[in-house]
Amino acid sequence: MALQTTHIRRIYTATASQTIFVYDFLTLNVAHLSVTVNAVLKLLTTDYTVTNINDPDGGNVIFNVGLNLNDTVIITRIVPLTQETDLVPNDPLPADTLEAALDKLTMACQQIQDSVVVGGGGGAADAVLQALVAHVNDTADTVHIIGTKISNHNGLNSGVHGVGASTVESASGAQAKVDTHNGLATGVHGVGASVVESVAGSQTKVDNHNALFDRHGATDANTTGRIVRRDASGNAKVADGVVASDIATKGQVDTVGGNLTTHAATTTGIHGVGASTVESVAGSQAKVDAHKDLTTGVHGAGASTLETIAGSQAKVDTHDGLAAPHAAATSVGGKTLPSGTIVGDSNAQTLTNKTLVDVSTFFADDGDGSKKMQVQCSGIAAATTRTLTVPDESGTLVLQSRQVNGGATISGGGDLSANRTLAVIDNSNTQKVEVYKSSVAVGTRKRINLIPGSNVTLTVTDNAGADRVDVTVDSSPGISSQDLFGSVGQDSFTATDTTFTLSANAVKVMSAAYDTVLRDNPSNVTNNIGTAGPAANGRDQAAAFASNSWIHFYWIWNGVTLASLSSLSATSPTLPTGYTHKCYAGAVRYRTTALDYISIRGSMIFYRTRQLVVIGAGGTTETLVSLLAYVPPNATTMLINSSLKIATTAGGAGGMQFNIRHTSTYNYLVWSCRCPVASSSVFNTTASLIPNKSQNFYYLWTGATTNISTKEADIDLLAYSVPNNGT
Repeated sequence: MALQTTHIRRIYTATASQTIFVYDFLTLNVAHLSVTVNAVLKLLTTDYTVTNINDPDGGNVIFNVGLNLNDTVIITRIVPLTQETDLVPNDPLPADTLEAALDKLTMACQQIQDSVVVGGGGGAADAVLQALVAHVNDTADTVHIIGTKISNHNGLNSGVHGVGASTVESASGAQAKVDTHNGLATGVHGVGASVVESVAGSQTKVDNHNALFDRHGATDANTTGRIVRRDASGNAKVADGVVASDIATKGQVDTVGGNLTTHAATTTGIHGVGASTVESVAGSQAKVDAHKDLTTGVHGAGASTLETIAGSQAKVDTHDGLAAPHAAATSVGGKTLPSGTIVGDSNAQTLTNKTLVDVSTFFADDGDGSKKMQVQCSGIAAATTRTLTVPDESGTLVLQSRQVNGGATISGGGDLSANRTLAVIDNSNTQKVEVYKSSVAVGTRKRINLIPGSNVTLTVTDNAGADRVDVTVDSSPGISSQDLFGSVGQDSFTATDTTFTLSANAVKVMSAAYDTVLRDNPSNVTNNIGTAGPAANGRDQAAAFASNSWIHFYWIWNGVTLASLSSLSATSPTLPTGYTHKCYAGAVRYRTTALDYISIRGSMIFYRTRQLVVIGAGGTTETLVSLLAYVPPNATTMLINSSLKIATTAGGAGGMQFNIRHTSTYNYLVWSCRCPVASSSVFNTTASLIPNKSQNFYYLWTGATTNISTKEADIDLLAYSVPNNGT
């Protein structure tokens, strides 16, 4: 495949607990990736795993344990500087083998160029780069500590830089040494033959660092423990103040300001004075003084003299001693008082001759006042009173929707569970039951006969104690399934990059309640993964699907129409409104902008062209091959093709075995490859199905290496199967 990138390295500064880091360049073998954290080499499988080997777009390095904040992560591609491809004279030119060798050669060239320019992943320049990355992440406290140490150093006059008790260099001597150092052009501070940075170049780098918007971890977000930085508008952000010494935010100040503005603009109704105009201070004081000096006519007393405290108390005592105060009153404020006893909110009393209005009368639960019942009388004819008679027994009211009256039919709806009684119609003087299915009359008979089906077991019990017949339906054995007959997923490359067409001779769709419907000879349906959903013939979510995802396609049915649906879920898509049944069709890989080119035939999904997943494999130790980008997680099997080569030395014949494992340490497929003559070579090609276990497999060469000069294996993925019951 073409090599379109020129870099071999990615450097990251980790966030707290971060585990996933992207590499965006082609890598032929997982062993070609070098991963370091803070300059310490990490081990494959022990510390991390890798995805998308042989993918031109690269993949992910996934750490088993989250990293610490500001850890420096370097991912480098380092290929062995060897050439193991052996082309036999006069043989057909193997284009893939030649292209793979050219890719590896180009990678080696990029690697050599990188070692000169950057340091090859371990040189001096990389050490400087890591130090600069670490310095950019220094906090303000670290910088201040360094400043303190410089100040302490400046005060020393002896013992500096390991000179023991020697006196510090004189000013003239120091100046002479500085001048000598300044004149050096190479070899300063161990940089070898590199030219020393000029003053202007150093100043430029310092200026660039000074111009950084986020140096030393500063941020314009409200973040704990970070230096405050102004944003593009010159503003800084802090959390709302909690204690008196905290900074108040603009939102808090605006709230107080708004309340003050509202209060200042109010002229009436202040502090409960109603609609009266607010009295001025002078006016209020004058009225208080005038009221204080009044002796008669206060608070409606007319011209009477104000009652003394002693006189008021005597009248209150007299009123309190009355046997029936206010008993002679017949009205209050012009309103006629009712006869009888006043009703209290907690007294045990009996109400008679009262009419309660339905819309404003409630019966509340004694334990939870929010649970209420209300009576509605709107269905009664005008000028009519209806009487409800309560039977002499306790029980629960039966709702109209749960009762089947005489003359009614049983046609769906209504809860007929528990101990319900069905009244039957009077038909020709013989009591019978009229039975409907889906609003269509089946018949009118005296008996209903329950017959178990092939996939349903009925248990009928006469429950005499409860005065009922119990029917138990057990559908667990032989539950219906979703099936495809003559399933054909149209080749995706005949449509656009984001559409996929499904076709089949017959489709059996199933609901969540295991109700199945068989649709024979359905029309083709085309799904567009660019259509937001949940939508028929679109995806089941509003958000667009992310690149490098497995997209699962379904047939769906709403009782009338068959359509399609795409989803990230292999089992539980979100159906559009009205759609109740589904049937799984298959899974297709969505790369950066387009679906893979595949064809569905029954339960097998075939790639249009072989997917080369291993090139030139010659290892004699077990090697893991990840197929995360080529086989979906729910695939049941995968079809691989192995092209083997053995070449012998002049010493004579030789042969070895190539092993494929779906489980580590256990051989599943063993292919023998033997060359019977010296200084020659043989090629074997074979294809086999292996079970999918965690989207990967293992390989290795075994056997004696006597007289073997070359052993190679190229492995292609051709197809995979999915659980769609397709035929």
